[in-house]
Amino acid sequence: MMNESTSPEARGHRRAQPSRSTGQPAGRKPVPRWFPIFMTLFGAICALIALAHILLGTRAIPGVPPMPATIDSEDRFYASLFFGFGLAVIWCAREIRERHRELLALMAVFALGGLARILSMLMVGLPHPLFIGLTAVELLLPLAVWIVLSRTVGRTS
Repeated sequence: MMNESTSPEARGHRRAQPSRSTGQPAGRKPVPRWFPIFMTLFGAICALIALAHILLGTRAIPGVPPMPATIDSEDRFYASLFFGFGLAVIWCAREIRERHRELLALMAVFALGGLARILSMLMVGLPHPLFIGLTAVELLLPLAVWIVLSRTVGRTS
């Protein structure tokens, strides 16, 4: 709970007043209408991909022969985490302004996945071409989300 000495006003900060025309804080652009829809779609795609891996195991991975039980088990386990990731993105998309920091944290995790793929490429070799394309998405989408949020909700750090 905030007391007077810790409130933004007491520290010399003014709260931005909403614009009468947009309802957004003054000096901030509204979040583009397409952005929450895009993020919801992205989250749903992640959840569906994860569901395919949960149900099919490594058979959901293109270009991969049948795998031992241990690898199949790992794939299904990590798919359950990716399913939760997709649902969390959808949750954030419902209230972008209020949950932008959480969305950025999720995007950082997504980018980390892309960096992990690059490490794999360097240590083991190139994967199926689909996964090379996914690496680009995993590295570029978080940057694009950060750009949109930094232009609309303001400071995103």
